[in-house]
Amino acid sequence: MSSTRRLCVFFKAAGIRYAIDAGGVLEVARPGPEEETLRGHLGLRDFSQLFGGVTPLLEKAALVFDTSPTIAARVDDVEGIFDASPGTVLEWTALAAEHFSGRFKQGLLYENELWFELSLGGLLAKPGAARQLQVTASSTTEACMYFESGGQQFAIPLSAVRHVVLRGPTFNPVAPVASLRGALAFTNQFLPVFSLSQADTAEAFLLVVDAGEHRCALSAQIVHGVKPPPGNSVIVDLANTFS
Repeated sequence: MSSTRRLCVFFKAAGIRYAIDAGGVLEVARPGPEEETLRGHLGLRDFSQLFGGVTPLLEKAALVFDTSPTIAARVDDVEGIFDASPGTVLEWTALAAEHFSGRFKQGLLYENELWFELSLGGLLAKPGAARQLQVTASSTTEACMYFESGGQQFAIPLSAVRHVVLRGPTFNPVAPVASLRGALAFTNQFLPVFSLSQADTAEAFLLVVDAGEHRCALSAQIVHGVKPPPGNSVIVDLANTFS
């Protein structure tokens, strides 16, 4: 937490929460649904064209960013301009940096919600390649946590599970890219969220796990606990899956 005021524009676009330094926003506008330009010459685009989305764009507002060339983009809505200094800047894990650096400046936990803080350069950057996980199966005599994702049943050693959380405001989604589904704020860390099953969206539960040298979260629709459910479950070798 910083004692210096840091004004940011907080906005949502296609179901994803963002913040950006207020000095990088030239204008907040509310164009009509049929308008294609601002100021008569700035072409309007959907913000989801830059970062994708998880819901249809509501298009209640538009932002003009101080980039070169200037970007004018429709967004769901602008929440307001707030002092971000009371928020918590989250620690990036190596796996988070691999997937989010260059596009996002940092993860910000503000009033118990996770926001992706953008940089102006990130608005122009091309997204990096996200991991397409290839699940490596193993066997173990260790107690396991059993869960279901995308209609498939998985198990991971209980010793690798750090926490199970219900998806809520400390999760922020991203448009599905490879196996990446979003990020989670957990104990002041910014953790990437993955789907082992390639389910299109992050599901109801998130399992925080240590996958070899990486900490991340896995999406789950149902968490069965330590009692094996009927049918076959894939015991996941987390270290090799994330190597």
